[in-house]
Amino acid sequence: LGVLDKVLGGDLSLVPTVEAPNRFPAGGLSLRLDDFFVPIGCRHGLVLVFLSLDSWREILVWDPITAEQHRILLPPRFMTHGGKGMINGAVLRAAGDDDDFQVVVVMADKGRPQRRAFVCVYSSKTGVWGASAYA
Repeated sequence: LGVLDKVLGGDLSLVPTVEAPNRFPAGGLSLRLDDFFVPIGCRHGLVLVFLSLDSWREILVWDPITAEQHRILLPPRFMTHGGKGMINGAVLRAAGDDDDFQVVVVMADKGRPQRRAFVCVYSSKTGVWGASAYA
């Protein structure tokens, strides 16, 4: 459908890349965010965004077509290391399932001499994060 464009000042837009009749209107799919945010990626029609302030960290799952948003507070392990590491993740949704999704988040801390990675999976069906795994 398009590519993500992070505009200075807090806008996140999905810029169309396909031709008519499959093209959606330019500028029609955008999101205004006042927090510090990093777009992590998009898959299965959903956009995954990392949001951060001094006291909390969230994952935002945004459906640019319906404008539906889900803000998910990160698990405690990610809260303590959130400002000190690298974060990545993916959002997954089964074909034909418009309601349920999963989020996989991976964070690597900047600890020395050994770097550790944490991973956790969230299910919108249960509304909870699974147990964290460490590597």
